[in-house]
Amino acid sequence: MLLRPKDPMPALPQICRGSNLTGFDEADGVDWFAMRSPGELSVQTLYQQNGYAMTLLVIEDDADSGGDDDDEGLEDTFDRFSRL
Repeated sequence: MLLRPKDPMPALPQICRGSNLTGFDEADGVDWFAMRSPGELSVQTLYQQNGYAMTLLVIEDDADSGGDDDDEGLEDTFDRFSRL
């Protein structure tokens, strides 16, 4: 399934303990993309007023699951934008 404007959203994580922010739940990439995700997909949702919500999708690449954080060659955008 490929999400298009006005399509219904896949099931979102439910809030608990009076918070507007859910924990990370595992999800199936087919629900969000036209294909399976290349790694483990996690979903976190921030519920807002008037029925709005913001959902964060995180894909943990299977090749990167070794635990090493290989950020070499990536620019730290915080440093770049804080210099402006």
